[in-house]
Amino acid sequence: MPTTENNYLYFSKKARIGIAAVLAVVILITAYTYGIQKPKIAQVDTAKYDKAIAALQLLQEDTSAADYRPYNNSNYSGKYKPYQRKSYNNNSYKKDVPGILFSFDPNTLSVAGWQKLGVNEKTALSIQKYLSKGGKFRKAEDLKKIYGLSDEMKEALIPYANIPAQAYTNNYSNNYDNEKKTYPERPAYKRPEVKPFDINEADNSMLEAISGIGPSYAKRILNYRDKLGGFYAIEQVAEVYMMPDSIYQKVKPYLLLGESKFHNININTASKDDLANHPYIRWKMAQTIIAYRDQHGKFSKREDLRKIMSISPEEYIRLAPYVIVD
Repeated sequence: MPTTENNYLYFSKKARIGIAAVLAVVILITAYTYGIQKPKIAQVDTAKYDKAIAALQLLQEDTSAADYRPYNNSNYSGKYKPYQRKSYNNNSYKKDVPGILFSFDPNTLSVAGWQKLGVNEKTALSIQKYLSKGGKFRKAEDLKKIYGLSDEMKEALIPYANIPAQAYTNNYSNNYDNEKKTYPERPAYKRPEVKPFDINEADNSMLEAISGIGPSYAKRILNYRDKLGGFYAIEQVAEVYMMPDSIYQKVKPYLLLGESKFHNININTASKDDLANHPYIRWKMAQTIIAYRDQHGKFSKREDLRKIMSISPEEYIRLAPYVIVD
């Protein structure tokens, strides 16, 4: 076992006290330098900053009355020159030019006429566009509504605007009773009388004349008629897609069946697509008819459809009027 004299990690009591004293002094010095001692505040000379702020305030006062923009040339020196912003009265893009004032009707005046009055071309064209879309000037003061026309020009033109007194008035308003402060009762609207018509000859206007039948139902009825090839019974109208019974009952009293012919389908020559497009056949029955025709040859008469087991008697009765053979 080594003695304390040969143990280099052993310190004597005096050595330990000395080491502790040195560490204590180091800690005190460090604490004083970074924590206890107050940092010195550098003295700043603010005179030059005050001078700069005063110069900026003076520049702002000098430039508050006008807009500034840089010179736009190769000798740009960094300085600015005053720029007078154009003043547009009532958003007009071109200043109205002096013209010749004369009596005019603003509803009929041409573009050239407006220009003769002193109105710029762009504003004159916008007025013509307004009139072409159904706009009207009903009184002289309506000129104040013209976009792009200066207030001075409006005031100058109003005394010369000559609009016919009765040209754009409502006849109904002319019957106003000043004593009773009332208008006369409007006559009750009467729908034009609809007479019964042949459904196979009808068009959209004839169907839409019936109360409750709008363009949508009229179009559906006619489309279904065309796909069938015509109606052979009034009751077929009730089969129209999404046709409520209430609508059908409104239409039914006006429908007749004339002697007009309707389109037939030849089951010996029709293709599968032609057969499938018919509302009473569709794809499954069309495939069956084509298969039977390929196996047994052409149909000799339309009653031969009864030989196809998948076609029910009800389906045959409904389809038979549209079928022909040759």
